[in-house]
Amino acid sequence: MFCAGLDLDFQSGFTQESRATYAEACLRVYGTLLDYPKPTIAACAGPTLGGGCDIAVFCDIRVGADNGVFGFPQVRFGLTPYFSPLWKIVGLSQAKLLTLTGERIDAAEALRIGLIDRLVPAGQVVADATRLAGAIAATTTKTAVFNKELMRRSPAMDPISALSFETMAYREIIWHPDVVERVSAAFAQVRGKS
Repeated sequence: MFCAGLDLDFQSGFTQESRATYAEACLRVYGTLLDYPKPTIAACAGPTLGGGCDIAVFCDIRVGADNGVFGFPQVRFGLTPYFSPLWKIVGLSQAKLLTLTGERIDAAEALRIGLIDRLVPAGQVVADATRLAGAIAATTTKTAVFNKELMRRSPAMDPISALSFETMAYREIIWHPDVVERVSAAFAQVRGKS
């Protein structure tokens, strides 16, 4: 998918009805992305601004090209970005700075503050994101889904609740046939080297 941010012509032509429809669509799209059961990866090259940056922060992992530019310029028009996923990624201080000023940052700064997780040369961002997706998929779909659920739920729990939740997830996944087969194969390989 590609997103360069908000279509200003579209935004300026809103009626009461189309504004409500647009808001409902944003809630549905961002909610689906946030609650998607499998891990999501944003490949960010060139301008990742406004709605494009919003989409990126709703993803689990962000790979940025060295020609990337990131920010929320919509605040200069009086609009607001989605703050909650952003501050959880970059921290309150950096999120406030980005969302109050509307300033743009380059890819090196985005990497430094944690807005992107990997920095790659321009032209390689999709290939690197695809490689990461392959590495995640290689853990099995069941494991990736369980890990995504842990990532979504555990941060909101107190430490003991998170420990209990994560232990239950481990107990569930350890008996999954794919996992049993992989563990057995790894054990056999280690034994064979001894």
